[in-house]
Amino acid sequence: MARSEGAGHLLVLGGLTGLGAAATDMYTPALPVVSQNLHCSAASAQGSVSAFLFALAVGQLVLGSLSDAVGRRRLILVATAAFAASSVACAFSTSIVELSAFRALQGLGAAGGMVIGRAVVQDLARGPTAGRQYSRLVMITGLAPILAPLVGALLLLAGSWQLIFLAQAGLAVVLLTASAFRLPETLPRSARIALSPTGVLTAHRRLLANRSFAAFALVFGLAAGILFAYVAGYAFCVEDTFHASPLAYALLFGANAAGMVAVAQLNGRWLINRFPLAWLVRTGLLWSTLAAVTLTAAVVLHAPLALVAAAMWFIIASRGAIMPNTTSLAMASSSGARGSASALLGTIQWLTGAAAALLAGIGGGASATSMVIVILGFSLAALAAVGLLARGPASQEAADPPPDPDGELTAAEAG
Repeated sequence: MARSEGAGHLLVLGGLTGLGAAATDMYTPALPVVSQNLHCSAASAQGSVSAFLFALAVGQLVLGSLSDAVGRRRLILVATAAFAASSVACAFSTSIVELSAFRALQGLGAAGGMVIGRAVVQDLARGPTAGRQYSRLVMITGLAPILAPLVGALLLLAGSWQLIFLAQAGLAVVLLTASAFRLPETLPRSARIALSPTGVLTAHRRLLANRSFAAFALVFGLAAGILFAYVAGYAFCVEDTFHASPLAYALLFGANAAGMVAVAQLNGRWLINRFPLAWLVRTGLLWSTLAAVTLTAAVVLHAPLALVAAAMWFIIASRGAIMPNTTSLAMASSSGARGSASALLGTIQWLTGAAAALLAGIGGGASATSMVIVILGFSLAALAAVGLLARGPASQEAADPPPDPDGELTAAEAG
């Protein structure tokens, strides 16, 4: 990625990648009001969230592979425009059925920026350079869980739940305009793949048969699953198990998100310049698993909240290094099918995340115990997945070498 354009590209890509998280986190504070205003049950209102998340997962699988055939820029523009239009439609919905349908369209639009953004980074950079770019994306997108719920709550106080969707539409229009001016096409025609429905399945099958890609993709999904389990269960842990206030939970949640952003910053600016990406992933997983063991023991033995919070901070903060480096390694082993690789990463992320959130909620009031068991189990599974690479190459960092000494492509060279 050309240095003069890098910051602008990453800011736009970060916004596009974080659009899905922002659309979810801004909306969830409004669920009780939506249920009341649209005269539907709480379960029906929550179903609109499920519609969004399902479309987000399926949309990544389809749009990522499609971008390998038709290019990145066109799909990003169409997907972001669809998100903006469906956001406006959500604001004017008069029933929960309408709202859920338009939320599904929102999810498809958000999937475009999320899945294609990862492919664009890999189009423009390789190896440690790609790792730095993914780390910076984590820094940008990591702000969504901190700011989006607050923005959603403020919009509710200022007016109505419809304002939330109008604000999302406005954000999408800004990103659409920025994409039109700042993002070039990064996949040259010579590198595009003719994909039919069977071709998409073949591309996915080949990727999953690649041991390096499959292992790092699984690690990525499990690392994301830990985040989902944390989001689903940490409030119960802090407020119900330890009887702390909602304010205390909010402060701890914000500190954990800030820790993940800080580690991503450290990873992008310092760590990947000094250590191999695969080594950073293994080391991060090892220390994170030790923290998960500590967390599990602390909850089971009723240790003070301070110890639980410290262990959880370390686990969540470590995602700032594990996830971008794992993304870079998985994408580098994709043998050119970067859109399909990004699609599989996104689908695996959301499927494992949904499973983790479901498992973390088992036990009702005892969900703190369920949460920590899921976090520990996923941590151990991630270590085992990396162990699949032990008999093969340490990573695929050299399989897709950088085209210049810095591992960077200019926009002109890419498109």
